[in-house]
Amino acid sequence: MHWQLSDLTDRFAGDDRTGLIFVDEYGHRRDYTFAEVVRHALQYAAVLRAFGIQEHDRVYVCCSTAAKCVFTLLALDRVGSHAILDEAQAAGATAIIANRMYRPGIDANRDRFSPDARYLLIGEECEGWARLDTLAQRAPAAPPPATDEEPDALRDAREAARAHLGAVATDTVWCALHIEDRDWFAQAVVRPWLCRAAAVVHNGGFDARERLDLIRELSVTILLQRADEYHAQLALPEPARFKMPRLRKCIVLGESFDEALQGQWAQAFRVPLAPETAPARP
Repeated sequence: MHWQLSDLTDRFAGDDRTGLIFVDEYGHRRDYTFAEVVRHALQYAAVLRAFGIQEHDRVYVCCSTAAKCVFTLLALDRVGSHAILDEAQAAGATAIIANRMYRPGIDANRDRFSPDARYLLIGEECEGWARLDTLAQRAPAAPPPATDEEPDALRDAREAARAHLGAVATDTVWCALHIEDRDWFAQAVVRPWLCRAAAVVHNGGFDARERLDLIRELSVTILLQRADEYHAQLALPEPARFKMPRLRKCIVLGESFDEALQGQWAQAFRVPLAPETAPARP
């Protein structure tokens, strides 16, 4: 049996715990409760429907790893359209959603898309584009229908996520993938939510010192990043001076785990380092 993200997120509609922590490229932080995430997703979905985006439409999403990107992906799932994150698969898309960073490149290549394609922009006003986030602020957000039933497939996905992360509702999970990485949204956002844990989304690049500081400041308890990133952090002078009191588990993304790295990390930070398993996709 299949399940949709709305099967999961609708259960958070009245949840005032922090569900999404967004940090931009300048280090500015914005926290969203689960209830706020659901409300934004409902508003975005209302705008998408008003622009004629329908079930099974292919929508190219070309933006940075921002909170508004998360709302957009949740809204597209609610509408039933297909979000395309890979540029190689974007040809023929009937709608394009972008932010200012990617808008010029899309404008220069509009012939790749359907002549009737709709263009929605996040974050600024621009001729030929409708501003998605501004319209969403004005859109009504009807509360999701109350339900106590949970699809069997969703319960199975919860069990797989808990087996993979070992996370609980009090955790804050940072999976340091980029939006262009395969399964970014599923691993960095959906999987923590399946465990009812908060998810961290960071829009900046990798800097070893900055990331260790952010882990402490954001009270991250579970960290997922690549082996080369762990090595870069260990290469900092006296890495043990970075105190991360809430961090309790670290996972190596990909297949580059080795026992030497495990031992060095445990010695420096007193936190266990584990290989990534191969969980079922949510």
